[in-house]
Amino acid sequence: MHTLDDAYGQEQILADYLDDPVDPCCRQNIDPDYYISNLNINFLETKLIHGHFSPRKYSDITQATWITFLREPVENIISIYNFWRQLPKGSHILHDYFLENKLSLIDMARLPALRFLYSKSYFAGFDMERFDFIGDYAHYKPEVERLSALLGISLRQDIFKNKTPQKERERVDQTELKEILKQDIEFYQKYKGQ
Repeated sequence: MHTLDDAYGQEQILADYLDDPVDPCCRQNIDPDYYISNLNINFLETKLIHGHFSPRKYSDITQATWITFLREPVENIISIYNFWRQLPKGSHILHDYFLENKLSLIDMARLPALRFLYSKSYFAGFDMERFDFIGDYAHYKPEVERLSALLGISLRQDIFKNKTPQKERERVDQTELKEILKQDIEFYQKYKGQ
């Protein structure tokens, strides 16, 4: 999250984008028990870990403030679709499959790793009550204020990257997407803004 990067500075941040659960070949999917005994982080230097990973990866860390942001699933899948169309091949096998097969937005949304992005890929088996904060991107500025109060630091509210342009959302008939993403929409509705 760019707002936290700005507040803490790069030297105190561990950006973890190597274990994205959407990637079928990530270590988390291949060997989920690996992290139980092999997680090595120097917490004297690291103040913040963020990225795309399952919170199970760091579940043994108890002396932390646990935060996450959720994005409305239909808006999120539209954003991922537009981002993946521009991303060159080679980021991971599912993205390569998407490009090679020229998947439509609907076909992409049906892929299990994305269809159940929250409910299975990222948060399955994780106790959401562990989070001290679950933000809602739909209300970004007030959520950043709430997070600032929780962390006791001033966070900038004007850093918002990768926002899906309104015209991209308007071009899509969302009826079918809402049905496909029904389980994740329910997950989002249950946990957003806690």
